[in-house]
Amino acid sequence: MAGSKKPARRNAFQPTRKFQGLEKYPEVERALLEQFNALKNDLASMLRQPDVTGLKTRDYFAHEEEVVRCAPGSDGMTLLLPRPRPENRGNVIVVLLESVELNNLVVQVVGGTINGQSSLTFSTVGRHELQCDGIDDWWEGFGATGATGPTGATGATGAAGATGPTGATGATGATGATGASATLEVLESGVSKSTTISALDFHGPRVTVTGNEAEISTLSQRTADTVTGTHDPYTIPAAIKHGDTLDLTLSGATTFRGLDAASYPAGFEFRLRVGTSNGFTLTIKNSFNNNSADLNLPLSLDMSLGEDAGVFVQRQSTRWAVIERGGVGATGPTGATGATGATGATGATGATGAGGVNYQAQLEIYDDFTAS
Repeated sequence: MAGSKKPARRNAFQPTRKFQGLEKYPEVERALLEQFNALKNDLASMLRQPDVTGLKTRDYFAHEEEVVRCAPGSDGMTLLLPRPRPENRGNVIVVLLESVELNNLVVQVVGGTINGQSSLTFSTVGRHELQCDGIDDWWEGFGATGATGPTGATGATGAAGATGPTGATGATGATGATGASATLEVLESGVSKSTTISALDFHGPRVTVTGNEAEISTLSQRTADTVTGTHDPYTIPAAIKHGDTLDLTLSGATTFRGLDAASYPAGFEFRLRVGTSNGFTLTIKNSFNNNSADLNLPLSLDMSLGEDAGVFVQRQSTRWAVIERGGVGATGPTGATGATGATGATGATGATGAGGVNYQAQLEIYDDFTAS
């Protein structure tokens, strides 16, 4: 591959090999050299400036802590990253993709993977930061936005650029459909006025129109959907508005590989909940396409939701973000034993028995004690 020769590093660390005057004390000199060179290496790392290449248009082999400027030519371009190993764990390579007019940029790793895949294609102009895990992979880094750094000094004003040619007039767009409208009656100083309300189908509050009256509600609504199988990605029902709850019924094992991002602006959010699982599980994972349907989940992590469990999802500028997750709480403790009931009332006296037989016996005693 062209350009595969690894360039020499700037600011390379050169260890000190001897201390003058300590030749007679080799053990002391060796211990001092180890400590001194470790300190010198740390200082060199803090002061090291990244290497910035010239503009690359053909295949190129990058090295650690390098900033590579790229504009793939008509023959295509592959950027090859170094083999992951313990020595380059945490090292970063920054790719400045300045043009994709002729081709996209393909990134591969010597003896390893990138984002867990054999190759990665960049098709968007901008800055891409790649970091080595020191084992077998380079990762395109993303995460929470750091705090804003201090404002840099104002740079010198650049020369005025040449005026570009006037672009051709674009084609006339199709006429949009007439939006729904209603009349809102407003009383001002006892005088009735009418105002037209249009574009009622917006993300957020809903407007219910009855006759010439309009009621605006900001309460969220539930929208039900029955799903099963693999959705790549899952298409959100059109009825879902900002702040609503999507209540799912699972008719089989279900997997969402990302969420469809069409027409949803940054900041749009809703709750995704498994209302009825029927004994099945909903699995949420990334689509592995590095596109706008992905979630902010590591590629190796799947999220499983059972009955009455859900997540709060928000649209970011380039992907979906899982903000929080909820589920069924633990079973509460057993309640205390109830008090003993009061003694029951005394039963009524039983009725007099009927059909008895009277019996009388007589015993006579004689002088000879013979009973008769």
